[in-house]
Amino acid sequence: MDSAAETARPSIAALATEEAQEANDPAALARAEAQRARNREKREELVAAGIGAMDQWIADQLERGLGGFDQRAAQDCATLAKRLVDAKAGGLANRIAMLPAQLFGLDEQHRPLAAARALSAAYLIGQAYTRQDSLPDLLRSDVRQMMGWSVTREALLDDPAALKMAGVWRVLAARDEVQPDRLRRIETWLERVGDDPVHAVLIDYIPVGGGASGNMYMPGELLDAELAFYPSPVPLRAQIAAHRGTRPADEHWQCVNRPLPSAIAAWRRALSDKPWLGDYPLAASDVAVRSAGEALYAVSSDITLPIAAASAEAAWPLCEAGELALFGLWDGSALTPLLAQTRLGEWVAP
Repeated sequence: MDSAAETARPSIAALATEEAQEANDPAALARAEAQRARNREKREELVAAGIGAMDQWIADQLERGLGGFDQRAAQDCATLAKRLVDAKAGGLANRIAMLPAQLFGLDEQHRPLAAARALSAAYLIGQAYTRQDSLPDLLRSDVRQMMGWSVTREALLDDPAALKMAGVWRVLAARDEVQPDRLRRIETWLERVGDDPVHAVLIDYIPVGGGASGNMYMPGELLDAELAFYPSPVPLRAQIAAHRGTRPADEHWQCVNRPLPSAIAAWRRALSDKPWLGDYPLAASDVAVRSAGEALYAVSSDITLPIAAASAEAAWPLCEAGELALFGLWDGSALTPLLAQTRLGEWVAP
């Protein structure tokens, strides 16, 4: 019996030969491509149904009023996020699932406006997706990524149209948070060294408890690398296409001759190109941090930006530092400071 079973079992070599024959068989390739097309069509149908469900849900929230939305957000957002996961719209599901935590990080009086902005952005993404065939190529690619369609690293690096930039990149900040889908999102924010700095972010998703660490670059390190940017009208997220070495920086980070109004003007241009922009890197010189009660503000002679309440305790020492160079993330309503160069030394957000 054992001998017969061994005889009937195909060998590894035979399986490899069969797979190679299928790979070179035009009919097999056509069948595989047809199956992929059917899968894509089915997913598009599911996503469209999910967008319809989200639109109705948003309309219901507006009808009930956003004044008490924060009190019901945890349950209501979880229900919609599950519906969007079932609809294969994972990116949009994460955006909705993270909303309750974002709201409770704000003062109560600011929550209704923040909810209105978040729901408006989600609605805008959904509407853009339903009209994606009429969008410019870069915006279409971006909205598909926002919905949850992934671009693999290999596909990005093999794309001849992908934007690539080589140079020495300084690590400005690293952020690590756990998403509702139980993935750790690790962001590494970079700035290309030069007279006209360019910002980029490396994003790794690591299963919680999986043991993997992702990119563990530290603020102050320099990467000699070529980056490939994911297609977007505002290219920020990138992958390392070629890495030629990492070393500690010899000097502290400097942001020379970029006043805060100029940084905000760059953000406004980016927002016009990508209406669901989200966090945007802001680097400015000659900034002062001032307090008003328990709130902090980044101030220049022409403009004042509120600092995120969640960052206020850590950033409080900057009030005594005088004028400084500041790097942080601006979401249109609050600035999260991540790095500052002061006359007392370098400050890095915990």
